[in-house]
Amino acid sequence: MQTVPNSADVWIFPADASRAERARFETYLSPDEKARATRFVNQADRHRWIAAHGQMREILARVVGDAPQSLEFEVNASGRPSLVNRTSRAIDFNLSHSGTWAMLGVSNGPKIGVDIEEIRPINSDEAVFALAESEHHYVDSLTGSTRLEAFFRFWTLKEAFVKALGTGLDLPLQSFAFSPASAGPAHLVRWDQNPHKTSQWTFSDCAPVNGYRAAIAVETAGSVTVRWHMACSASL
Repeated sequence: MQTVPNSADVWIFPADASRAERARFETYLSPDEKARATRFVNQADRHRWIAAHGQMREILARVVGDAPQSLEFEVNASGRPSLVNRTSRAIDFNLSHSGTWAMLGVSNGPKIGVDIEEIRPINSDEAVFALAESEHHYVDSLTGSTRLEAFFRFWTLKEAFVKALGTGLDLPLQSFAFSPASAGPAHLVRWDQNPHKTSQWTFSDCAPVNGYRAAIAVETAGSVTVRWHMACSASL
């Protein structure tokens, strides 16, 4: 399987798996990954982590033409993984999982970040922590389920962006802001740290399954074709 320039492939897949599937996925994992899986207290969380990472390995293996268990990873200071010894097939990738679904984004080099979130009730502290002032005003103008979906649209875009940057939450979420859905495709309207680089990123977001929001961020100065490997509904 090949990625192509100026494109990103995004897979959205179930994080729940049968016992047989889980056993197969676990054979792909490194000793460190297996040890990490055992640290989950909740069995369902442990099983979903194994399924998400096993399927990630299967997909990446198809992309680079290798066996899933042969892939080696290294992580940066913020815990962002990358493939080791892949200079001839440079790719960037990012994994996210929430609830019963997982999401993997792969690009042919440009930095990429993805996020999927199960929509749930939020409290005022979460909104203050996550949203810039303009985003807060937009969300507060809405009510009910529409308000929650708007919050999680912003949240997934922000998470995808910081994951692509590889900074984790060292970058304050209030220090940058996205356009509301009413303004068309998502784009950065403010980035305090790099105000002249807002146009160097492309974003896409959707509601992949009922009760979830998902978003992707790709560092590219031009347009990028995002190929979703699961049907997504229109953005909010």
